[in-house]
Amino acid sequence: MKKYFNRIFIFFILVLLVVFVLKDVNLYELYSLLKIINPLYLFLAVFSYLVYFLLWTFRWWYIFRKVFKVKFFFLLKVLFAGVFFNIITPGAGVGGELFRAYFLSKRYNKPKNKMLGVILADKIFHLVVMGFFAIFSILFVLIYAKISSNLKIILEILLVSVLFAFSLTIFLVLKKMNFNIGAFFKKMHFLSFIKKRFKDAEEFENYINKKTGELSGIIRKVVKNKKNIFMGIFLSFCILILEFFVSYFLFLSFGYHVNLLIVVIVVSLGLLIGILSLTPGGIGVVESVM
Repeated sequence: MKKYFNRIFIFFILVLLVVFVLKDVNLYELYSLLKIINPLYLFLAVFSYLVYFLLWTFRWWYIFRKVFKVKFFFLLKVLFAGVFFNIITPGAGVGGELFRAYFLSKRYNKPKNKMLGVILADKIFHLVVMGFFAIFSILFVLIYAKISSNLKIILEILLVSVLFAFSLTIFLVLKKMNFNIGAFFKKMHFLSFIKKRFKDAEEFENYINKKTGELSGIIRKVVKNKKNIFMGIFLSFCILILEFFVSYFLFLSFGYHVNLLIVVIVVSLGLLIGILSLTPGGIGVVESVM
């Protein structure tokens, strides 16, 4: 009975999400556009997105196989489910990573901390390449585009922020740091569900520091591997190129002939702003920026 109600609840949530996305769509205008669409370019857009997910899964599988054996198609299913959770969580959408770690831990009987470490390491490769495209796009607009002074200031702030985040990520990965994160979390020991498991705040602090150390160790082990670096960066580059081609082919399918370089720039900026936004999956914000 409980399983039956859980399915009804999930179905209800999915219906609400579909209504939220489609409530402002002009269906007649959509129908008019579909009548003039070029099926070849539409197929190429869909095909590019399919290969995008297959390459993402392959990158994930390649990194995971260094730790333990995993099945490619099971990873693909978990990836799709994780992407769904990323879309419905605000900003950078980190809910999907926790979801993937949980189900992989259940399936392969491995520590959740270990699963999460490999998943976050995989995401670092993607964010590094995405940071490269973001920096390139901002510099291109600042140098070659005629923009207002206000927009120029915003882009300069974004550029500094991306460069800082980029440098900080590399520094934290390469240098072993011993942060006492538990000292911050031990203040939450007053919560009843934490008190039941840990007898005092010091025990909870030590537990948090231990798990954080294990997590950072796994991430460094994966990210500092030379083969992982090459494959992670190369596949992340291919994956983002495919994402650019999806938008490019969609424009062509509706008869809009646009410059591929401009598509790369506007999509990169849109994705960057989407990560910083508070809307679920950056929906609306990414498209408005583009």
